[in-house]
Amino acid sequence: MSVASSIQRELFVEQQARIESLVGKPSAHFRKYEAAYRKHAARFRKVISLPDVHARISKADVVYVGDYHSLAASQKAFIQLAEFQARFKRPLTLALECIDIKHQASVDTFMKGTKSTDWLGQQLGHRDDGSANLWKNFAPVLAWARQRKIRVLGIDSRASGKHSLQDRDDAAARVIAAELRGPENPLVLVLMGQFHVAPEHLPKAVKVALETDLFSALTVYQNAEEIYWTLARSNRLHDTAAVEIDAQSISLISHSPIVAQRSFLDFAEAMLGEPLVEGDHLQQTFATVALAIAKQFGVDVRSRLKSLEVFTADTIDPLLARLKAHRLSTGHVRAIRQHILSQESAYLPAADAVYLSSFSLSHLSEEAAHFVRHVAVGDAMTRRRKTADAFWARCIEEAIGFFGSKLVTPSRRSLSQAEWAAQSSSGSRENRRIAAFVLALTSSSAGDAASMIPLGDLELFQAVSHALGYLLGNALFLEWQSARFAPRDLKALLKDPLDNAAETWVTLTRKWIPSRRRNASTQVNSLTAAGAGR
Repeated sequence: MSVASSIQRELFVEQQARIESLVGKPSAHFRKYEAAYRKHAARFRKVISLPDVHARISKADVVYVGDYHSLAASQKAFIQLAEFQARFKRPLTLALECIDIKHQASVDTFMKGTKSTDWLGQQLGHRDDGSANLWKNFAPVLAWARQRKIRVLGIDSRASGKHSLQDRDDAAARVIAAELRGPENPLVLVLMGQFHVAPEHLPKAVKVALETDLFSALTVYQNAEEIYWTLARSNRLHDTAAVEIDAQSISLISHSPIVAQRSFLDFAEAMLGEPLVEGDHLQQTFATVALAIAKQFGVDVRSRLKSLEVFTADTIDPLLARLKAHRLSTGHVRAIRQHILSQESAYLPAADAVYLSSFSLSHLSEEAAHFVRHVAVGDAMTRRRKTADAFWARCIEEAIGFFGSKLVTPSRRSLSQAEWAAQSSSGSRENRRIAAFVLALTSSSAGDAASMIPLGDLELFQAVSHALGYLLGNALFLEWQSARFAPRDLKALLKDPLDNAAETWVTLTRKWIPSRRRNASTQVNSLTAAGAGR
């Protein structure tokens, strides 16, 4: 397995853990349902070509295509498969999980051509108030079908209880079976969640509903995880379009599983109000945002933007090649690898590059602000410092980054002092440790604070400086909005080489953060109580 694939595999594990923390522990029934898919899609017999994929689909009566709902590329691949089959005379029907069976009348009305996809989305229950939803991924499928006059059926249904997955399969199977038995003899292309299309689930339910084996079926997974990693280990990803699992099952290979995971995590962020950027235009969006921030900062970044390149988890190979071309040390590359695995974005000045862990506009804007800062101050931003000085410098750099992101996404939030105070008593053990330092370091004199910096724990060092930087960055933005933190103040900060970072931190916080003086000894006691000593 290549270094890039190894990093991706580790990132896959980290992201899966994060997803499970968001959705909660799955039930025993769900785990059993998932296990049937994982067992079936664990190995493959041989590599096949895309023409072979199309030929196999053409010979089938019903094709079950696995979908990853939050990944737009998944629905685009389905359209591409359908586009090829639409060339032939045989009627084509699309059976879509994204549409509830009860909304078939609305779909039929849409297909007549008098209503928009926005109208259909509203009929299906998707809000158009700017909140996150998946309709934007599926609307192109409906629009394409209408343009080509392809029949569309809704196959989803609401179900609850421990047998809900099987109940949904059974309801979808009845619709698909009825279509297959119809007089048109269509090729039915089904788009349903990847777990559903495992042979033991929806395909089996359709066989039961048909009460015959006369109809041939094919399952088409998309980027089956274990198969993807098997190909990665043998360095065969770049020349593999698809694989055959068995006579009735294949898997397309087009995107890393971490991209699918990341699309879900991005969707989860969007549900919380985080604006996202389109992955297809990432480089252009970064340049646009950097220019906008640079204008506010009074810095010309146009020439530097020409050489800067933006990378994501799907382009780790080219990123590693760039690190090598810039002759970064092994230690530096190792540090970048750990940063990627921490699922955080980063501006990498030594490689003239940006790594984005997600498509969050806030994250992109924060790294754009770091880039602008580097253009303004040069190597002073990245020079080696003594540990204590490095801590305060990192706090200020984090503040500049957060302030820059707020210029682009003013709604972005960070934990306030009051919220950190709450975390100190009711947060997780790690958050209590961070909170103790945050509260102590924001209320102490420079001399007292110097003895409280968490020098012996790198993760704590980074977490505390990150939290303190966001507190200051948010305070600066509020003062900017009220015109007290003026453009001249911003330019002065941006071009400050931080020769005495501790002194600069004290000056900034005293001037711009609202009064929050506390008894330093009380905070020292809270550090001890939280077990956060160095």
